[in-house]
Amino acid sequence: MSERRKLALKIARILSGIVLAGAVTLFLVKTLWLTPFSYQVFAYTVDLLMPNVSVTEIPAVQIGFYEGVYMWSMRLIDTMFQGVAIVAAAIGAAILFRVEKEQKG
Repeated sequence: MSERRKLALKIARILSGIVLAGAVTLFLVKTLWLTPFSYQVFAYTVDLLMPNVSVTEIPAVQIGFYEGVYMWSMRLIDTMFQGVAIVAAAIGAAILFRVEKEQKG
């Protein structure tokens, strides 16, 4: 295998790892950010970054009910699409490993 091809494979592998790690991180951040447990963190962040904006205090039970209804409609579909994207990135990374392994043998 030529040096250029090895370098290209190494760069592609690193980039696919970065994309996969970024997708997983964004997925977790989005999931945690939209849950009732993190609502107060959201409210504090808005107060800190945008002091002129007023975030209404909403009881956690009300947020939990809304999240429960919303999750099984739009959010579940969104989560499934993100899962498909993560699996596709993982398969792409596995193919990169496999291509290099086949050419060594």
